[in-house]
Amino acid sequence: MLVRTLPLSSGEAFQAGADRLLVGRYHNAIIQKHYWNCSSPSQALAALTVLTRSGTMLDGLDKAASYALCSMAPAMTRGERALLLECSKSLRLTSVTNCLVNSVKERANILADEDPNAIVFALYSEFVDDHPMRMPHKVPPIVLSADSVRRLEATSAFMLFEMLVSTSFSPSAYWRSEPIVTSLLATMRHHILHGVVSFKALWWVVGNLNDARLCASRFALDCAHLFRACVKRLDEVFPRLSISDCLLMLPLLDTSFFDKPFILYSRVISRIASCSERELRAVPTHVLLYGLRCNCLNLNISRKLCHVLQSDARVYSLDDEESLSLLCVLTSKLVSTAVAIEGTNGRDESIYNDIGHLLDLLFAQLLINVGYMGALECVRAMECFEVITISNISISVPFDLLDRLRRRIYSCIRLDLRRSVAKVEATKSLLEVIHRLEGLLGRCVLLPFMERDAATLTELHSELEKRLTLTKK
Repeated sequence: MLVRTLPLSSGEAFQAGADRLLVGRYHNAIIQKHYWNCSSPSQALAALTVLTRSGTMLDGLDKAASYALCSMAPAMTRGERALLLECSKSLRLTSVTNCLVNSVKERANILADEDPNAIVFALYSEFVDDHPMRMPHKVPPIVLSADSVRRLEATSAFMLFEMLVSTSFSPSAYWRSEPIVTSLLATMRHHILHGVVSFKALWWVVGNLNDARLCASRFALDCAHLFRACVKRLDEVFPRLSISDCLLMLPLLDTSFFDKPFILYSRVISRIASCSERELRAVPTHVLLYGLRCNCLNLNISRKLCHVLQSDARVYSLDDEESLSLLCVLTSKLVSTAVAIEGTNGRDESIYNDIGHLLDLLFAQLLINVGYMGALECVRAMECFEVITISNISISVPFDLLDRLRRRIYSCIRLDLRRSVAKVEATKSLLEVIHRLEGLLGRCVLLPFMERDAATLTELHSELEKRLTLTKK
């Protein structure tokens, strides 16, 4: 058995040696024919695969293959790069290995620099998914430069600007550096002046530019240039704007951070003043509330907006936040109207009647929304009612509404005290509510200050102080 297998093994070894010699001659022929000077990396990689499997080592292979493979490395696929790296290590092609690794890094940087929009899209997806209750994602490394930011499209530039004004997302990221931010603001200014940008995009940019933190930073001058570009573009598209757009734009133009654009500002005021109530009825309710919040409106425009709100019975569809917002706006209008009427020697007091009628409807809606309001919202509403009570308007706040607001404040604080998890900011906010409510009741303008109110306030104040002490520890 052994005698018979030895010649067989010897014959197999001889045949393998002959095959190896034949393969070696074939490989020499490949090198001599300059097979490596090919245009496709797959052809050169096929030859390397044959060399690896045969185990043949050829002198001069490094010099013959390195130049061609290094030049083709940037055009290779991921599988071709992996195969080349494996073959280069087994064949000891060190120069090819180094060239391949360097080319991959360079190619990644080139691709990142060539398509900055894709980088911003990937970063924005992380920004959208970012949530305080969710586990933080690992944000991929961002390769952005001032030159690449200048090549951003309008949508990508606005995305990067939205992430820039956010204070919670990547506060120490490299793309927040001064050269990149300056380049971004210049890119946005170019798109706004020469690109196709909608009114909603302009409105959004101007609203973010009114951020005090951004305007007080070292980019204040660049923000001012961008604001003037937005004003110029708004002036160009003004003939095509609707009444809703004008009401949205007016509070943003009445800003204290930049020089007020008086020409555009006066055009918007004139357009709103000349419109009919029929046009205003087509404006959404939240836009009417947003425009009514502007302090620059004269009495005629304010009366017109209030009349639309009460004629269409829109007050009955307001939620708790909108009801409180309208109450605060009407309260401030009462104060400004009183000053204006005093300046005209009392010649126009019809605005009082319009606001008073609207307040009657609002009181009924607030009575429904009290159960959805928080403690701070309730005390704000009561402070507004105090201003209404001492004003010249002939309307009284319902006692049931005031009593429900007071009891709602107590229940909200007690409910918060029963919670196991406490935050210092929330506890301080509730203490502020206690102090404000105590001042309201102590002035006895709205409700009498009863002994049970004093006892309840003292009890809640002591419990909040204890909780604040324990939370700080």
